[in-house]
Amino acid sequence: NLWLLKLPSLIFAAAWFYLIYRYAACRYSRALSCWVLAFVVISPWILYLSASFLPDLLFCVLCMGCVLVMQRNRPGPATHRDVLFAALVAGAAFLSNAKGISIILAVAVFLLVKRRWKQVCLFCCTVAAICLPWLIWQGMIAAPAEPILAYYSKASYPKGHIFGNYSLDQSLQVFVSNTLYTGTEFMDLLGIRTFQGLPSIFMTLSFGFLSIR
Repeated sequence: NLWLLKLPSLIFAAAWFYLIYRYAACRYSRALSCWVLAFVVISPWILYLSASFLPDLLFCVLCMGCVLVMQRNRPGPATHRDVLFAALVAGAAFLSNAKGISIILAVAVFLLVKRRWKQVCLFCCTVAAICLPWLIWQGMIAAPAEPILAYYSKASYPKGHIFGNYSLDQSLQVFVSNTLYTGTEFMDLLGIRTFQGLPSIFMTLSFGFLSIR
């Protein structure tokens, strides 16, 4: 029974590794794509999560899936169908982990920068339809008083964010690192290249080492 409980994490790990390879292979050689994937696979955290009964790898699959959908027609623009599917996946990412708000904001900002106003409305409305019922329900119910149960409820949210659960030095380190990776990927998506291929490699590696923080 224990293996059955851990099987979903193994499946999500395999799916995530495949999506990472697909993302890298769309732009680079197979050899470089394998190296990128290898850096993710050898992470001790990834190995731990692959054998744990936790939703983190599902979250990673959904985030990477959203990225792949948005760049499927690259260098051409994403279609309305792509944006709709990306919204469904991003909304599911948020429901599986509150950090999914980052992928939602990233796609919304990207569409705004590209001035695709209809797609921005489509994306935001779809995400809202998925996430608002959960947020409304969370606002209506009280958190459990029992400490262990409260830890797995909204009572832990104020202490779980980056600026409330770490020292100032740790918070700045994580914030700056994530900003660097996010910024370089936006440069790549917008066609701003200072070093050929470097932004996308940074972004792909960041999913392995930063997305579970």
